[in-house]
Amino acid sequence: CPHDWFTERRRKMPSCNKIHSEPLRDKFEAHADVEKYRQEFEEQFLHYLDGVVRDCDAFIGREKIKCRPKGTGGVTTRMPPDIQEKYEALQKEHQRLIKEAEEKADESLSKSEELTKQALEVEDEINNLKLRFRYEYPGEEVCDVCGVRYALQADDKPEWHDKASHLNGKMHKGWKQIRQKIKE
Repeated sequence: CPHDWFTERRRKMPSCNKIHSEPLRDKFEAHADVEKYRQEFEEQFLHYLDGVVRDCDAFIGREKIKCRPKGTGGVTTRMPPDIQEKYEALQKEHQRLIKEAEEKADESLSKSEELTKQALEVEDEINNLKLRFRYEYPGEEVCDVCGVRYALQADDKPEWHDKASHLNGKMHKGWKQIRQKIKE
């Protein structure tokens, strides 16, 4: 029964009104007109699955519209709180060094150059932190079989749920089986 495969709240199928009983199945198999009734049942089931797949295809169309392409939201920097504090302290230090270098420029050129050099070193450290914690959204795709939206694999986020892990999911396998059944 396909109802057992789908547990997601947003796309849950209506409850199945069929009786799933091994003894009833055995009686059905032993019936004299089993082929006639099997053909009727399979036609009804195929009609039902066609409707389910049409609903799924409509869902896929809606999800594709909602899909966010790569780079949506721009590039952001996300740092843990302790690193964020260090980053902010470095920015203040950089500003202080630049200001001090400008003030010392009138008094001593060598002192000003030394402070500017220190400011550049701090600026390099700031830029390294920015690059280390830089985040760009990798984008999304919608599965053409089941309609699940998943993030494209980001090089810096290998732990994300990606296409390969999605293809091994219960819901995807269920929809794939339904679509194969219709093709038969």
